[in-house]
Amino acid sequence: MSAFNLPSLAHFLGAYFNQDCFHSDPTIEAIVKRFQREEPADFVDPVQRQLRDLVALNLSEARLDLFLRESGCDYDPLVEFQSRQQWLAYLSELLTTPPDS
Repeated sequence: MSAFNLPSLAHFLGAYFNQDCFHSDPTIEAIVKRFQREEPADFVDPVQRQLRDLVALNLSEARLDLFLRESGCDYDPLVEFQSRQQWLAYLSELLTTPPDS
């Protein structure tokens, strides 16, 4: 799976999980809530779908690492999570929760 196959998700990961991601927001949850509040639904919805689809593929950690790097994602999920798959599944769950809850 290439970042080019999931452009909305790749943009989200590169834009919201860059090297400065925790300067504006202290937690992953805060980053996702800001994304949901700031971006239009016609962008958030494809990100949710593409993330759900990526998680469902159950790719190897090496493939997920490559995907994240191609996306421009500078956040290392292994700092807080046991795997990239676990982090992506968590993001998917967060994106299904309304930003004001």
